[in-house]
Amino acid sequence: MKVIFRSLSLFILACLAILGSGQVNIEQLMFGDLRYVNFLNPANRSLGIGIIALSICLLTNFMNFIFRPFIEIYLMYYYKFSFYLLINLVSISTVLILLRVYGYSRFMILLYIFISSTVFYLEEKIF
Repeated sequence: MKVIFRSLSLFILACLAILGSGQVNIEQLMFGDLRYVNFLNPANRSLGIGIIALSICLLTNFMNFIFRPFIEIYLMYYYKFSFYLLINLVSISTVLILLRVYGYSRFMILLYIFISSTVFYLEEKIF
């Protein structure tokens, strides 16, 4: 239940951050990298946004799983939020650089990082 809630919230927040960016450019991903996959339509913009959001969600959950012992052992109560900020910052910047997404709004990305870190922090308190 905890992982499903986290994944769904990260996916929705990533989609909103990308859709909120007015001039996001995902054509290099769709027409360049994924053109060899026959069952994907490169003109489908929502599919590209879904792929990017799913990649962000998977990488963030993977990094959270890998670094979980460091959160519980080495970090104190007040530093957990900053550690969640770091995980979200690294994961979203890595995915946007690797998938060559350009034209995204920096404000929407900062909003995504703060809201997703807050969701992580509150999710830990609730569950």
